[in-house]
Amino acid sequence: MKLHRKLRLWGVCAAILAIGLTGLCVLFSELHLWPQFETPGSYASLEVLHPTAHTNLGTVLQCQERQAEALESFQKAVQRNPNDWQAHYNLANAYLALGQRGEGIYELRKTLCLNPAYTPAKRALALLLGESGFADP
Repeated sequence: MKLHRKLRLWGVCAAILAIGLTGLCVLFSELHLWPQFETPGSYASLEVLHPTAHTNLGTVLQCQERQAEALESFQKAVQRNPNDWQAHYNLANAYLALGQRGEGIYELRKTLCLNPAYTPAKRALALLLGESGFADP
């Protein structure tokens, strides 16, 4: 089996373990591997109940170096749970991976508003602000 297929299989297995069955339905729908549910409202209600599935999907997509798709998934996670500091931190990293420093800095600040003790966000923000020549956060 070729390396890229092994890595893709590993990513799907990691998603299965991290998300569980309900989140897996959302994951497969997002990746267009599984048709959306035909029952009106079933897919929408599944999405609203599981914003963590979007965070996990974004993580898998980042591992596959699909940064733009990961960004969209993290945006959905933040929309569905605006108080999830981890979703904001992941969104910040996605913006930074795409070279969108301003948006990344904004999301790091939002992360720290929600969880002021989160050291990785503090370090990343300090590094970014130091490189930009801006004052402390």
